[in-house]
Amino acid sequence: LAIDILHSHSEVITLNPLVIDHKPIQAPRDAASDEYYSTWYEITERMQW
Repeated sequence: LAIDILHSHSEVITLNPLVIDHKPIQAPRDAASDEYYSTWYEITERMQW
């Protein structure tokens, strides 16, 4: 069960109480070759000043 949760990126991201929204995005063109084919996310967080 724990390994399944760690592999579920969406579940792990939403565990953070500051995360309002997240969505998968394409890798930046200038991403390193070893990171280019990873899963990239855009994450919106709640911030207080």
